[in-house]
Amino acid sequence: MTKNTSEFSRILDVNAVGNAIKEHKLAAKPDERKALASRLDVLEIELFEVIYTVKQIPNKSFKVEGKIKAKITQTCVSTMEPVKEKVISQFGLFLRPENPNSVNEDDLDLSVLSTELEEEIDIPATGKIDMGEVFTQYLALDINPYPRKEGVESTHKEFEENSEKNPFDVLKKLK
Repeated sequence: MTKNTSEFSRILDVNAVGNAIKEHKLAAKPDERKALASRLDVLEIELFEVIYTVKQIPNKSFKVEGKIKAKITQTCVSTMEPVKEKVISQFGLFLRPENPNSVNEDDLDLSVLSTELEEEIDIPATGKIDMGEVFTQYLALDINPYPRKEGVESTHKEFEENSEKNPFDVLKKLK
């Protein structure tokens, strides 16, 4: 058996969900936040919590919706100084059986699939999914790839101003 290597492992057993909508709240512990900060290449993760609901829908599938909140510290891309940022995002996903043969196509009800649900995740045969890892990946996608300290302007503007000049103007002077 392989060891789980996720820094923020929270297992959801879909076999225990039942018919009622269940709300879950997850929060990363200090040692988990430190390991996640290293993995996600940020200076610090001060807060990482997720509140989500799981609702069973037809065809042995589940609808998961919720909100991620995080407070992170990154390095400014211009000044190399620490920048604190808040990440708040909503998500929706659909959990479906891994084995398509386990779903009766006659019972398939596509009306339960919302266009807001961005992702489908296969449920392994064990019925257990590491939702902590799923939410870590969502956080990774929501982190600002180019953090800037407040008041620091983009060097991109300087590039645009200089690019208005035609590089071949220098060659015209050589004639």
